[in-house]
Amino acid sequence: MIYPYICTQCGTETDRNMTLAEYESSGQRQQCQRCEGALRRLFTPCSLKTTTRFMSGSSDGLPDDASRRIAYAKAREAGVSVSGKKFHPGLCRKGMAFDPQAWYGDEVEAKRKALSLGRSVEGSINATGPTFDADLAALEKPYRVARHIVKDDVNREIKQVHGGKVSKEKREELYRHFQDKHSGTTQQRSTLAP
Repeated sequence: MIYPYICTQCGTETDRNMTLAEYESSGQRQQCQRCEGALRRLFTPCSLKTTTRFMSGSSDGLPDDASRRIAYAKAREAGVSVSGKKFHPGLCRKGMAFDPQAWYGDEVEAKRKALSLGRSVEGSINATGPTFDADLAALEKPYRVARHIVKDDVNREIKQVHGGKVSKEKREELYRHFQDKHSGTTQQRSTLAP
C-alpha cells in the first residue's frame, strides 16, 4: 500500500510504498530523505459516492470574477444560498442573465430545473428537454427561399421545357416562380410534401 507522509521539519510531502507488515514495524519511524527530519503520516478522508460526486473539484461554473460578483449578488438579493452549489447559464429563465434559479446543488436538481424550463442542457449536466409546440411555432413565420436553393429546379425547367435556352428576363421569372412555390411557412410546406 502507499502511505502519504509529511516532514515535520521541512514540510516535504512524500509517499512510501510498504506492505502492512512493514508499516506496522517501522511506519511511524520514517525519516525525510531531504533533511532527515521525522515524517508524520497524513490521513486522507475516505471517498464517498454521492449524487454530488460529479461536482467534486469543479468551480462554481462562472467564467470570471466579474460574472461571479454579479451572480452572487443576484442570488443574495433573491435569498438563494449558493453554498456548495454550482451555476449553469442554461438554467436561466429567458431574459434573466445570472438568474438566481440557475444555481443547483446536485445533478438531480439541475435536471429537474432544466426539464421544468423545457430545456436541453449539456456540459457539467446533461438533460434533454421536451419539444413543445410553442417552440415549433417560431418556425411558422413566413420565409422566402434563397435563389441557390431553387437553382436546380430553374435549370431543369429551362432544359426540359424551354430547350435549354431562355432570355435573362425569363430566367428571372423562373427564379421568382420557384421561390414563390417553395416559400411560405413550414406548416404550408409540410402539407405540400408527398
